Amino acid sequence: MSQHSLPAWASAPRAHQPAAIDAAVEAFNAGTEVVFMDAPTGSGKTYIGEMIRRELDTRCVYVCSDKQLQDQFLRDFPYARVLKGRQNYRPTYATGKITCEDCTAVSADDDCMWCADRNMCPYQVAKAQARFAEVAVLNTSYFLTEANYVGTFSKNDLVIIDEGDMLEDALLSFVEYRVPEYVMRDLRLRAPTKGARKPTLIGWLNAVATAARQLVQSRGGAMERKHQNRWAAFIDDTKRVAAELQRDVAAADPESDTEADDAGRWLRDYDTKTFAMKPVQVAGYGPKALWRHGKRFLIMSATIISPDEMVHSLGIPYDFETVTVPMTFPVANRPIILAPVANVTYATFDLAVPQLVFAIAQIIAMHPGERVLVHCVSKKLNEALCAGIAVAGVVRPIFTYSNPNERTDLIKDFVNSDGGVLFSHSMDRGVDLPGDMCSVVIIAKVPSPALGDKRVSARLHLPGGEQWYAVQAVRKVVQMSGRHVRSDTDVGVTYILDAQFTTNLWRRNRGLFPAWWREAVDSSFDVRQLMPARMSKAS
Repeated sequence: MSQHSLPAWASAPRAHQPAAIDAAVEAFNAGTEVVFMDAPTGSGKTYIGEMIRRELDTRCVYVCSDKQLQDQFLRDFPYARVLKGRQNYRPTYATGKITCEDCTAVSADDDCMWCADRNMCPYQVAKAQARFAEVAVLNTSYFLTEANYVGTFSKNDLVIIDEGDMLEDALLSFVEYRVPEYVMRDLRLRAPTKGARKPTLIGWLNAVATAARQLVQSRGGAMERKHQNRWAAFIDDTKRVAAELQRDVAAADPESDTEADDAGRWLRDYDTKTFAMKPVQVAGYGPKALWRHGKRFLIMSATIISPDEMVHSLGIPYDFETVTVPMTFPVANRPIILAPVANVTYATFDLAVPQLVFAIAQIIAMHPGERVLVHCVSKKLNEALCAGIAVAGVVRPIFTYSNPNERTDLIKDFVNSDGGVLFSHSMDRGVDLPGDMCSVVIIAKVPSPALGDKRVSARLHLPGGEQWYAVQAVRKVVQMSGRHVRSDTDVGVTYILDAQFTTNLWRRNRGLFPAWWREAVDSSFDVRQLMPARMSKAS
């Protein structure tokens, strides 16, 4: 099946890789449908996954979380074929912002006004190449949409999923329901009042589906293909969610108030400008949305944390095995210092902020000239710490942001600064700061899911909810602590300042942390040097 030779860089495996490859292949050949590859940063997951595919002598769909990782895979293995959404391709006669998403062909036999030859449409060409390639590289969102609504990539012998710990969020985004602004505008809709009961929502959704269908019929052939597809998908989703809510109502106890908006398997999401609903858990949707689209799955991540919990949360209907790859970075290069200087909770916020500010200022002083990344978890804490540092006499370049679009340029400024300090509430993953770009990471607060979120609260109280909640927090802590040590030559220290870590997460769930992470923990640090004198005496 492998018609292409490996690139030169991949001609020889590293010492730890053959054992992982052999273990996964052996499991698949024994009939296991799902293999978790628990592989820490620097283990070469991309190489391991591709060698497993070659050993199995089959084609595969390689699924990753974003377009950057797709392009990275193509750089590593040039014989792969990347496929992205239509909006990423420009047709022959494109002008302005026209993309292949603006295709005017209504059926497969029609011509498109933007292409000289429909058979040469850049999107269709890329799709055909990916369909017959040894390795088709798709991002998770596109794969779920294409496999479920079109079916081109539905029947796969092997599906390799990178960043597998993000699957639950991807499935949630795929199955959640939102009324787009164009629908609200075109149908002149007004969302049901806040707190409306589910029977009311069901009636509203059915009316919306009917009105949408009538609008599409009235416009007929005057509607562009991309708009026809959007409306058709919206109508299907609307009817699907109405049916789900009907099952919630049917399952409710008629003598109780369980048909209220905050009960059942679906919850209304008020954190949006339009009407939206999301399921409490996605396990019931996993088999149809994902697992039926492949015979075998290789799920890779540096933060698997708990395969059992992932199987439960994702609704994986198959047998599974886990292959654990050892950490190759020297433990001395990546110390994790427990320095509980503040109890950071909602109730103690005002007291904790000055304690954290003092400790962060002390750590900055302990690392002159080194760049420091401070994980703040929430915007509120981010703003409070930045304001505190501004008046604490810290003479270092300070960086932060509120708009995610500013993040890329901000990181460039940070890594080019002399001893800069970057405060962030959203850099637990997707940010690599190797070498001397950053050598100090501070975790100011334990990143537990917010209990004020209705879905988080509902999920916590379902069977397995406490395990799920702990896994989310552990996963984020591990991700946060790995932003700066990206290779076996990198050296960086992590400080954890929130006492909630030592008294709660670490004490109760130490076994969930990977062994390579636990071995780097240093609890002997004299935390008094990070506290004001009056606190040190009191302690």
